[in-house]
Amino acid sequence: MLNKIRQNGWSHVKRDDIIKFIMYAYYGAFALKNNDDEVRRQVHNFHYAYSKISTRDPRNRIMISPAVLWRHLQPLTKAYLVFLAKIVEW
Repeated sequence: MLNKIRQNGWSHVKRDDIIKFIMYAYYGAFALKNNDDEVRRQVHNFHYAYSKISTRDPRNRIMISPAVLWRHLQPLTKAYLVFLAKIVEW
């Protein structure tokens, strides 16, 4: 999916694929965050952006539950989903 996005750009990607990408990228980055400063920064920036669409404290470093993340991503516009996806893009 990532190669398809890189070749065609974000504008040609379906909304559901962007949500799936965000989910996979976030949980993948969260699993790797203890080993890399850049990934740790990505997770921190994602948590900060996520706090704007939820009641979560941006300083909370605990992983977001998949069900909760999925529920909060559903009503977002495609432009904001792309913004979140670019934060956790590797």
